[in-house]
Amino acid sequence: MTCTDTYCPNTCRYDGYDWAPGATFPDHDGCNTCSCQPGGEIECTELACPDTCEWHGDSYGHDTTFPQGDGCNVCGCGADGSVDCTQNVCTHTCTYDGVGYEEGDTYRALDGCNTCTCLANGSSSCTRLLCLDTCDYEGRTLAPGEEVVAADGCNICTCASNGGGAVSCTKMACQCDPEGDWWRRYQDVDPAACGAADFACPGGTQRFDNSCGCGCQQDPGCPEWIDCRDADPPCNVPAIGSLCPYSNVSQ
Repeated sequence: MTCTDTYCPNTCRYDGYDWAPGATFPDHDGCNTCSCQPGGEIECTELACPDTCEWHGDSYGHDTTFPQGDGCNVCGCGADGSVDCTQNVCTHTCTYDGVGYEEGDTYRALDGCNTCTCLANGSSSCTRLLCLDTCDYEGRTLAPGEEVVAADGCNICTCASNGGGAVSCTKMACQCDPEGDWWRRYQDVDPAACGAADFACPGGTQRFDNSCGCGCQQDPGCPEWIDCRDADPPCNVPAIGSLCPYSNVSQ
């Protein structure tokens, strides 16, 4: 079967297509609509077309593509402001705290004590255990984010700020000098004997064990000398003594 391609005067030709009177069809801009009028005239609406497409709170320009958000499909922004996305079947993974996980993976929750599992739908299912707000370290109770000197006398340990109750310490190679470490009081300079050494540290100090021995040390933030001779208001010497018992105070 063959057809002629003769233009009919009672129809409207637009974009290479013939439209019967009364028919409507999309305009070139993708957002307005045209209609075929008797006599072959074409009338189109004159709506202001949107400049962008809105998708999940973000704006995209016409003819741009962007990820749908499911990890595998892609969307395109049409000239009329509509969004059209591919329909691929995704193998879901989870994203938690910026890290991707496969289905079935387990990982630590942001609170530091609960555990999460990646589900098939791409969401994370987490336990809801009551987390400790403090950390225990060498017999001391630390607040989240609090730092203390490690038992070796030089490294710093920190209580997890997320409330998980975990303590992490730096791992620097420590140097010690029983004669020069003014902020320490050595009880024994034989490291081998320190395991059985039993002694109490006064207030404002804590026990340390290093390659030179063991004893008590004050907060390393305390200065070696505190000048109270011209202090205004006067120094609270008893308070200084309780906080920095090994510092020297000039009065």
